[in-house]
Amino acid sequence: MKTIAILVFTFLALSFSSCDDNAASVITGQIVGKDSAACACCGGYLILIDNFTYRFFDTDLPAGTTFLDGATAFPINVEIDFDNQSNLCNGIDRITINEITER
Repeated sequence: MKTIAILVFTFLALSFSSCDDNAASVITGQIVGKDSAACACCGGYLILIDNFTYRFFDTDLPAGTTFLDGATAFPINVEIDFDNQSNLCNGIDRITINEITER
């Protein structure tokens, strides 16, 4: 019985020791420009994160984000925390941005 208790305690200790809710949640990305394609789901901005292109719209940005207002010079390097909406459009997933800062 003592052996089982030690094994359970060790398992739980190892399981929870690596939990960090904030670990690697903010990553780097590059806003490459506006999507000018003419389709029903096109538009917004295109952002490159880990060699994959995503799409987001102004409504997908956190309130108070202003550095994109009137932006014409791309690419823009950013640090970003996002959630994937998974609605694919022309091979590009749409994301919701939780946090974004210009680098």
